[in-house]
Order: sequence, then structure tokens, then C-alpha cells
Amino acid sequence: MLRWFTLRLLPQKGFNLDPRRLPCRPEGLSRHVLRRGMLLAELDRIPDDAGSVAKTKANDVVNVAPLTPSFASASASSSAPHSDDYLVPSPCAKKLEEASMALDASLKRTFSVSGHSCEVNAGAPFASLDTLRAQQTALRALFADAKRRSIRMRKDRRWLREERRAFQQSHGHAPSNKEVSPFVDVELSPVAALKLAKHLSQHSSARETVIQNILLQQSVTRSRLVQSGEKTLFRCLRCFRVYAAHPRTLLRDEVGHSWMQYEAERNKVGMSRELARCPRLRKRKYSVGQQRKALAEDPRCCPSCGSPKAQWFMEYVHHSTHA
Repeated sequence: MLRWFTLRLLPQKGFNLDPRRLPCRPEGLSRHVLRRGMLLAELDRIPDDAGSVAKTKANDVVNVAPLTPSFASASASSSAPHSDDYLVPSPCAKKLEEASMALDASLKRTFSVSGHSCEVNAGAPFASLDTLRAQQTALRALFADAKRRSIRMRKDRRWLREERRAFQQSHGHAPSNKEVSPFVDVELSPVAALKLAKHLSQHSSARETVIQNILLQQSVTRSRLVQSGEKTLFRCLRCFRVYAAHPRTLLRDEVGHSWMQYEAERNKVGMSRELARCPRLRKRKYSVGQQRKALAEDPRCCPSCGSPKAQWFMEYVHHSTHA
């Protein structure tokens, strides 16, 4: 009786399962087994009806010494349509890449990813590494040419004074305007790089490389912009208002320019010492009206929303024009 109650209380789902009613599981590999290399190997593999023919071909390939140039070019051309879908961008972006970055078309050919070709071509160089080196060389030349497109601004007085003092201490004589220029050239991103980032495929590694170089160029631009003491236009990244500000005051809160916070704190300490010696200066030099006037002339954030995040307006115009 106890056994009968136990069987009745147990879930009955397992007893109603009939193996003949179960849906047939499709034969094949699971999704996590289908990796990139296996897919490429399957695409490069020549379909054969007989397995013995494939074995004999494999044995013949292993016994043969290095490939002849005609056979290597034929294998590369046969695997090119499959490798183009995975390793190179769309045809339109490929044309733009060839025109702007001057890449050799032969470097875009990729070898077969099958096991037999890896055994035969063990000593052959990787075409992907050659393509990467060619891209990096072309990008260096591209961004080195960006110095021609720059904006000249006057340096800050304190910055220029420190540079001249450091030059005089190291060389023993006062510097000339050629040795220590009173101007700073703020470089903009090259137009060809902006067009490449726009037209290249979003899933290509070349576009990611170009974008990383553009971001690095933007950080260099902001570092050069901090050296200037001129008032220039900035665009708020929250409310998109355009306002005028000094770069040294507006950009000093960023992580890359944290050394400027030390100067601001040192100025505060000097002001407090000056007020301690002469309290009458609080109404003349450091009154509330004077502080508001100084904040209006040299803002530290957006006057509308108070956001310190801003973009140099010339950089925004340059990107929106060419990108």
C-alpha cells in the first residue's frame, strides 16, 4: 500500500514519455562547436563524393615539397571569395582603402585555413600581418601629414615664461623666437582618416584602427590647446550651446590635465595668504561682484546648464564637414 501511494505521489511526466513520440534531434554540430576556424576550414574544403579520393589527395599533398607559384596563386584565388567575407571590408570601402591608404592588393590575399595548407605552408609569411604592418605604416604617414592642417594660437604667458626659463637653464642663453616659439600649432585630424572611418565597414578591424588613431589625435589636440592662452569657442556636450572660454580654465578638470589642478590650488592658497595679510582686499579685489565678473569672462563650465564637458568648436566643425 505504501509503495502504491509513493508511486501516485511521484510526478508522472517521466512515465508518459514515449521515445517514438519525441521530436527527432537534428544531426550535426552544436552552435558552440562551430568556431571561426572550423567554418573557414569547411568553406575552403573542396567537396568530394568519395572519402577515399580525399585521403589520397591529402597523402599526395603531404608528400609533395613546397608549392609551385602557379598552384599557390590558384589556391589563393580559390580561397579569396570566402576569405573576403570574413577578413576584408565591403568592395566600396576596399576601393577607398586602396586609394587613400595605398595598400598593395596582393597583401589582401589570404592563404587557405585548412589543415593541409597549414602543414605545407608552415614557413610562408602571414598575409594578415603584412596587411596590418602596411596599414600602420600608411596611418603613420597619414597622421604625420596632419601637421599641414593646423591652427596657430598664441601661447599662454606663464607657459611661455616657463619654457624660456627651462631653455635658458639648459642652454645657458636666452632663446630666440625660433627656438621657443610664442605660438602653438593645434593640429586637426586628417581628412582622409575621417573619411575612412565613415566609409569602412563597421565590422572591419581597419575601421577600428582608424578610430583609435583619431581618438589619440584628439587627445593630442586638447593637450596642445591647453598651452594656448587665447579665448576660443567651445560647444557644450549636454545642451549644445556655443560659448567662449579659455582652454586652460575649461579643460583643467580632465584626467589628462590634472596637473593644472595643482596650479589652481596653489593660486587659492596664495589668495588666502594675501587676504590674511590684508583683509581690506576682500572688498576691493576678491568681492562677490569681482568673482562673478571673472567667472563670466573666464567660465569654468557651460553658462546654461553648468556642464564642464565641452568640445572645441573648431574640431566639431572640422569633423562635421569631412566625416
